[in-house]
Amino acid sequence: MIPERVRQQPNPYFPITSRLISNKFVGREAELLKFRSLLEDYGKTLRQKNFVVSGEKSIGKSTLLNRFKQILEDHNFIVYEVELPRDPSVKINEIEFFKDLINELFEKYGAPDGGFFDIQQSEIWFSLTSDKY
Repeated sequence: MIPERVRQQPNPYFPITSRLISNKFVGREAELLKFRSLLEDYGKTLRQKNFVVSGEKSIGKSTLLNRFKQILEDHNFIVYEVELPRDPSVKINEIEFFKDLINELFEKYGAPDGGFFDIQQSEIWFSLTSDKY
């Protein structure tokens, strides 16, 4: 159910640019509060929780996710975006998926000996990519 206050707001979203400046992002205070609460809990416990963003077409799901991304980046998180196939017949090799993800992060943010990974992460990385290094 879409809150009436959201429906009454003029749509500041323009399809080519899905980023909005904070003062134009209105009507999603509850969602932002919940997200910030999850982020604060993570900071205290280092346990992440998953959440799902769903809703009617053109209600602002992508814009909300982009706002979440901005908040995460403001807190020095790295946000990795990937488009997954919609066709259920296309199988995803999970090992290759995570190897590609780790490789991209590794190449962008530095080598394990530079402090990017902790010891356990370094061991996982090298076991997954021993054929490359």
